[in-house]
Amino acid sequence: MQVKYRRPTFLYLSYYPLDYGIGAAASVIDLLLDLPEGLNAIIIEPYRIDLPCTKIELPANVKRIKIPIPLDEYSSALYPLLVLFYFLKIFKKEKPDIVMSMHHPFHILSLLGNVFCRVFRIPHIVDVSDVWNPFISKENFINRIFDILERISSKFFKNDLVIFVCNEQKKILEIRAKVKFQKALIFPNCVSQTIVSRVVAQANQQISKSDNVIRLIFVGRVGKEYNLHKINPLLKKLGHLGYNPILIIVGHIQDVFPNNIIYLGPRSREETLRLILESDIGVGPLGSAYAAPRKVIEYLVLGKIVIVGEHAVSKDLMKEYSGKILELPENNAKMDEFVTELIKKLEESRQKQNKSIPTLNKLFCRTKVLYVLRNIKR
Repeated sequence: MQVKYRRPTFLYLSYYPLDYGIGAAASVIDLLLDLPEGLNAIIIEPYRIDLPCTKIELPANVKRIKIPIPLDEYSSALYPLLVLFYFLKIFKKEKPDIVMSMHHPFHILSLLGNVFCRVFRIPHIVDVSDVWNPFISKENFINRIFDILERISSKFFKNDLVIFVCNEQKKILEIRAKVKFQKALIFPNCVSQTIVSRVVAQANQQISKSDNVIRLIFVGRVGKEYNLHKINPLLKKLGHLGYNPILIIVGHIQDVFPNNIIYLGPRSREETLRLILESDIGVGPLGSAYAAPRKVIEYLVLGKIVIVGEHAVSKDLMKEYSGKILELPENNAKMDEFVTELIKKLEESRQKQNKSIPTLNKLFCRTKVLYVLRNIKR
């Protein structure tokens, strides 16, 4: 008698709609693109009417369940409760083998995933793939209630594994929650090896560029915390030196426009990575965050020079990729020295253009997925 093989199922609880296409949503897309073919995936995601969207494509082994109730920034606090209904609906048909939640470990979304996984004895992983700020009450009454629940839950609930993007993120959350994460993994935000390989293969071998045009690119949500306006002195300085700097923004603008920019809005993952590949410099967050933003990882994987603010990215990332990441000085008196170093690295980068793309395996989602699947307790 033949035993019918059942493909294992991976359930992901996403806080953002995948159609958003940037930030944490892009992290989930890339993760799903790099899943092994022998693994089925189900993703529960919200329907947000307040966010821009773009077209995305996922492999055949991924099933999307988009909650049909429209939500915005304020009503999105109700989303975890809607997830509860669909979570139970999925369980009636098929029991997942692994559940992963997108948010910090004590958010109500992760909390629900944790409780149900304990009941049904399923491994639960928390993927802290963004800079979340737990235990900070908002003006919204519902968010205040959830804030209280987060504080209470932090004392009692444990997950099978919590994935942080950097050590600083882990330490900050441990201090705020007054807990020690025993089962934690430090893994930077990853990029899909599948899509990067395709973009690089399709790229022209010789990208035509003018010597005096410098293409800078910023990918993601332009919020006040990123302080993108700090790039203006650099753009002016490059202009005074005879260069023509152009800043391209791919994503979602929520703050004032900097000068000299081309705003393209959200783009597909493939087009976004192609635009990065065709640029000279990647611009990361310019405000203090001590994180490992996925935009910085994308720039590194595609061999770009990266500009960030002081203390904007994790110390581990700065140490490992010090030759590729430059910190924009807060003091304009140091701008001349910074620009000299930037132009030198830019010339070196252009000489190496199209010869090779760095293979940084641990920055690819496939490496992350395989590591988790091998180490999670079943």
